[in-house]
Amino acid sequence: MMYCENCGKQISDDANVCPYCGQPTSSPAAASPIAHASFSAGSLQNKTVAGMSIFRFALCLFGALHVLGFFFLSYAKLSGAGWLLSSVLPKKMTALSYISFTFDMAEMGLADGGTVILNTVVCLLPMLVGLLVLKNGITCKNKKRYLHSVILGVVALLIYMLLGASMASCESAGYDLTSGAVLGCLLSVLTAAAAAGGFMMDPSVKQ
Repeated sequence: MMYCENCGKQISDDANVCPYCGQPTSSPAAASPIAHASFSAGSLQNKTVAGMSIFRFALCLFGALHVLGFFFLSYAKLSGAGWLLSSVLPKKMTALSYISFTFDMAEMGLADGGTVILNTVVCLLPMLVGLLVLKNGITCKNKKRYLHSVILGVVALLIYMLLGASMASCESAGYDLTSGAVLGCLLSVLTAAAAAGGFMMDPSVKQ
């Protein structure tokens, strides 16, 4: 049994309203759904993986995937008549092989120095972004790191879109575009989302 806060009369623990004065009660039964909702909302905030918050761990994971994507993520694949040139062209055009291909083109006089530098920088940017995101995930101590990672995620998205457009120009050499650029864009969106979530909900970092 408990007592009404308004009239002071004894009422049932299960009562949501005092039967004597009509005052709403603050019974455990009435408060429990709110408490349950608060617990559910806070469970993600307090979840940790490998001693880090779930948001920091996600940044480390996505940052590492950006770096690995430089070596393994295929943006275009040689097919059809392109196989006739498979001895001189890479069968899968990753960011790494695209840099090598650009240098080979320059040696043959088919590309100038400016094109080589531009393509190299563009292809290296996703790996640089990945390293910065990974660093932020490991050393994140304030919300500025998360905000920085949101910006990096948006930058990575633009870079992958640019890479996809660049690879489209290779279709004349017999390349078919694959889902590499799309996967890179998705990874960038997930990176920005994880950083935004950490910025808003990670209680382990300072303002």
